[in-house]
Amino acid sequence: MLDFLASQYADAVADYMSERINEYAIRASMGVSNRYSPGYCGWNVREQKMLFDFFPAKHCGITLTESCLMDPVKSVSGALAIGKDVIFKEYGCNSCNVKNCIHKSIK
Repeated sequence: MLDFLASQYADAVADYMSERINEYAIRASMGVSNRYSPGYCGWNVREQKMLFDFFPAKHCGITLTESCLMDPVKSVSGALAIGKDVIFKEYGCNSCNVKNCIHKSIK
Protein backbone atom coordinates (compact mmCIF):
# COMPACT_ATOMS: atom_id res chain seq x y z
CA MET A 1 0.00 0.00 0.00
CA LEU A 2 2.83 2.41 0.85
CA ASP A 3 4.43 1.74 -2.55
CA PHE A 4 1.16 2.60 -4.29
CA LEU A 5 0.77 5.83 -2.30
CA ALA A 6 4.35 6.86 -3.04
CA SER A 7 3.72 6.30 -6.76
CA GLN A 8 0.55 8.38 -6.60
CA TYR A 9 2.43 11.18 -4.84
CA ALA A 10 5.21 11.16 -7.45
CA ASP A 11 2.62 11.35 -10.24
CA ALA A 12 0.84 14.20 -8.44
CA VAL A 13 4.09 16.19 -8.28
CA ALA A 14 4.63 15.59 -12.01
CA ASP A 15 1.05 16.75 -12.67
CA TYR A 16 1.70 19.88 -10.59
CA MET A 17 4.82 20.69 -12.60
CA SER A 18 2.89 20.15 -15.85
CA GLU A 19 0.19 22.55 -14.65
CA ARG A 20 2.79 25.24 -13.88
CA ILE A 21 4.32 24.79 -17.35
CA ASN A 22 0.85 24.99 -18.90
CA GLU A 23 0.14 28.25 -17.06
CA TYR A 24 3.37 29.71 -18.45
CA ALA A 25 2.51 28.52 -21.96
CA ILE A 26 -0.95 30.09 -21.82
CA ARG A 27 0.54 33.46 -20.81
CA ALA A 28 2.98 33.15 -23.73
CA SER A 29 0.18 32.16 -26.18
CA MET A 30 1.66 28.71 -26.70
CA GLY A 31 0.33 25.20 -26.49
CA VAL A 32 1.63 22.30 -24.41
CA SER A 33 1.65 18.65 -25.45
CA ASN A 34 0.81 15.68 -23.31
CA ARG A 35 3.52 14.58 -20.89
CA TYR A 36 5.22 11.32 -21.80
CA SER A 37 7.57 9.25 -19.67
CA PRO A 38 9.81 6.29 -20.43
CA GLY A 39 7.99 3.10 -19.46
CA TYR A 40 4.56 4.42 -20.48
CA CYS A 41 2.63 4.25 -23.75
CA GLY A 42 5.24 2.08 -25.44
CA TRP A 43 8.25 4.34 -24.68
CA ASN A 44 11.01 1.90 -23.73
CA VAL A 45 12.35 2.55 -20.23
CA ARG A 46 15.91 2.02 -21.52
CA GLU A 47 15.55 5.30 -23.40
CA GLN A 48 15.57 6.98 -19.98
CA LYS A 49 19.32 7.42 -20.49
CA MET A 50 18.61 9.72 -23.43
CA LEU A 51 16.76 12.11 -21.12
CA PHE A 52 19.47 11.99 -18.46
CA ASP A 53 22.12 12.84 -21.06
CA PHE A 54 20.61 16.35 -21.26
CA PHE A 55 21.57 17.13 -17.66
CA PRO A 56 24.80 17.19 -15.64
CA ALA A 57 25.76 13.95 -13.87
CA LYS A 58 23.64 13.28 -10.75
CA HIS A 59 21.30 16.17 -11.54
CA CYS A 60 18.88 16.58 -8.60
CA GLY A 61 20.46 13.57 -6.89
CA ILE A 62 18.76 11.09 -9.23
CA THR A 63 20.84 8.38 -10.89
CA LEU A 64 20.07 5.54 -13.28
CA THR A 65 20.65 1.89 -12.52
CA GLU A 66 22.18 -0.46 -15.07
CA SER A 67 18.64 -1.31 -16.27
CA CYS A 68 17.79 2.42 -16.59
CA LEU A 69 15.50 2.60 -13.57
CA MET A 70 15.80 5.74 -11.47
CA ASP A 71 17.24 5.85 -7.97
CA PRO A 72 15.57 6.97 -5.75
CA VAL A 73 12.86 4.64 -7.02
CA LYS A 74 9.92 7.05 -6.66
CA SER A 75 11.32 9.58 -9.13
CA VAL A 76 9.61 10.80 -12.30
CA SER A 77 11.08 11.82 -15.64
CA GLY A 78 9.46 12.70 -18.90
CA ALA A 79 9.15 15.11 -21.76
CA LEU A 80 6.60 17.48 -23.18
CA ALA A 81 6.58 20.03 -25.97
CA ILE A 82 5.77 23.74 -25.83
CA GLY A 83 5.15 25.87 -28.90
CA LYS A 84 2.78 27.93 -31.00
CA ASP A 85 1.45 24.95 -32.97
CA VAL A 86 1.58 22.36 -30.17
CA ILE A 87 -1.70 20.87 -28.97
CA PHE A 88 -2.77 18.77 -26.00
CA LYS A 89 -4.72 15.66 -26.96
CA GLU A 90 -6.95 14.04 -24.35
CA TYR A 91 -5.96 10.45 -23.72
CA GLY A 92 -6.48 7.69 -21.25
CA CYS A 93 -6.43 3.94 -20.94
CA ASN A 94 -8.75 3.55 -23.93
CA SER A 95 -6.22 5.16 -26.27
CA CYS A 96 -3.21 3.21 -24.96
CA ASN A 97 -2.19 -0.06 -26.61
CA VAL A 98 -0.17 -1.49 -23.69
CA LYS A 99 -2.02 -4.71 -22.88
CA ASN A 100 -0.68 -5.56 -19.40
CA CYS A 101 -0.54 -2.06 -17.89
CA ILE A 102 -1.01 -1.81 -14.11
CA HIS A 103 -3.28 1.23 -14.53
CA LYS A 104 -5.77 -0.77 -16.61
CA SER A 105 -5.92 -3.50 -13.97
CA ILE A 106 -6.83 -1.11 -11.12
CA LYS A 107 -9.60 0.79 -12.91
